[in-house]
Amino acid sequence: MTLAKNSVGKTGPGGQYTFFPGLPGLSDEGGVVTTSRLGPSAVIILGFLLSLSATAPASADMTGHGGMVRAIDISPDGARVLTGSFDFTARLWNFAEQTEIGVLDGHAGPVTNVAFLPDGARALTTSDDKTVILWDLKTLKPLKRLIGHGHKVMGVAVSADGRFALTASSDELVRIWHLKTGDRIGLAAEGDDEPKPWLDSDHPGAPLFKKCARCHSLSANGRRRSGPHLSGLFGRPAGSVKGYNYSDALTGVDFRWNEKTLFQLFDQGPDKYLPGTKMPVQRVSDSGKLTQFVDYLKEITQAAPQ
Repeated sequence: MTLAKNSVGKTGPGGQYTFFPGLPGLSDEGGVVTTSRLGPSAVIILGFLLSLSATAPASADMTGHGGMVRAIDISPDGARVLTGSFDFTARLWNFAEQTEIGVLDGHAGPVTNVAFLPDGARALTTSDDKTVILWDLKTLKPLKRLIGHGHKVMGVAVSADGRFALTASSDELVRIWHLKTGDRIGLAAEGDDEPKPWLDSDHPGAPLFKKCARCHSLSANGRRRSGPHLSGLFGRPAGSVKGYNYSDALTGVDFRWNEKTLFQLFDQGPDKYLPGTKMPVQRVSDSGKLTQFVDYLKEITQAAPQ
C-alpha cells in the first residue's frame, strides 16, 4: 500500500499524519490526513486518499492556525479532526465540511500532541509548557490540567477504555494518569527515606510487595504517593483513608480489606474487582504465591511504622 502524492500544487514541509475511515461524500475507502506549513503563519491540512498505485487529489483543505501544525488526530467516528500548533492552540474541525468547530485555548506554549479519547467527547493536548490538558469537546473548555513533567511534554496515548493516559516528555520520563481524578499513577515519593523491611524479609511473599511500595506508604504519616497508605490495612473499610482522592470505584463501597477481599482483588485484578479504579492492573495468577503475598501484607501492614 502506498500513499497518494500531493496534487494540490502547494508546497511546504510535512508534519504529522494519521489515518481516517471512509466518510460519505469525502472518501468511501478512507485515507490519510497530514499537516504542512506554507509559511510563518499559514497552515494547511492536506487529505490524501489511500491508493494502491494511483495518485489522488486532496480530499480536504483546512486553514486557520497561526503557526506550524505539529500534531493531528482523527475522532473515533472519523467525523472530526483535532490539530495542535505552534500558535499555542488546538483546533477542532468538521472533517466532511472542512470547517472549524472551535479553538482549544489553554496552553502557555506550543501544542505538541493531541489525542481523542475513545468516547470522542473528550481529548488531550500536550505542550511545551510542561502540562497536559483534558478537554470537554462540547464546551471547548478544560476539564483538568495534568502537571507532573519537568520539561516539554511531547507524546500522549490513551488506554482503550479511556481511563488512563500515558505522556512522554523530554524530561526522559513517561507518566501514567488516571483521567477521572487527574491523579498521577505510580507517583514516587521525593526524598524517600522510609524503612523498606520487605527488602530484608525472608517471607516468601515479600518480593511481590516491591510493586506495592511504589504507590503505597506503610506509614499513615509517610510521604505522599499515588495510592493510600497501608497502615492498619486489614480490617479497614475500603475507601476510608481521610484526605485521599479515591476514584468513584471506591467511594461509598461497603466492605473491609481482609484475607478474602485482598485475595480476590489480586486474583481477579483491580480492573475486574473494582471496575473504574485507578489502581494499575496487577494480577497474581499463581494462587500459592498470592496466598503468601496476602499473608505478608497482613504481617507488614500490622507492623507498619507510624
